Amino acid sequence: MTLIIAAAQSTSIAGEIASNVVHHLRFGTIAAEHGAQLLVFPELSLTGYEPGVARSNAVCAEAPVLDSLRCLAQGARMAVVVGAPMLNDRDELYIAALAIRPDGSTLIYTKEYLHPGEEQTFVPGSGGPTFLIGDTNVALAICADTTHSQRPAAAAARRKLSPAVEKRWRHRHFRHSVT
Repeated sequence: MTLIIAAAQSTSIAGEIASNVVHHLRFGTIAAEHGAQLLVFPELSLTGYEPGVARSNAVCAEAPVLDSLRCLAQGARMAVVVGAPMLNDRDELYIAALAIRPDGSTLIYTKEYLHPGEEQTFVPGSGGPTFLIGDTNVALAICADTTHSQRPAAAAARRKLSPAVEKRWRHRHFRHSVT
């Protein structure tokens, strides 16, 4: 199976989640028109990379503000990964990626390796599960996590192998500007 991935290089308005969701939807529409099965947004895309507004803009997976993104994922049969600050059960902040899947469910990935200075606002997370798109296992990582060999090793240890995953897969690139 060929997995079509769209990477949205979007800008965000600091702390304006509802406006940023609308902007995300524009990218999502374009990605869906190109047959993308996975749409990925930058770190903290729903709030902007603004530690000063992170706590007041923390989201949860069930937040109503994400409903339109859930509808997009379901309607386009495309997983949509967005970034947002998220509180844990100890009232500490994570940098999180929310993978909104075509079935409406949401998986959470939390950034494991913080950059210097991020620890003033955020705590390290524990990563997250892999998930299937067709017969391809997808593992998320946020920014600094990609520079640590432990991340892909942990993802590989958690995944279920399928013949398609073991083969080299191809992807299609496309560029489109959204303003």
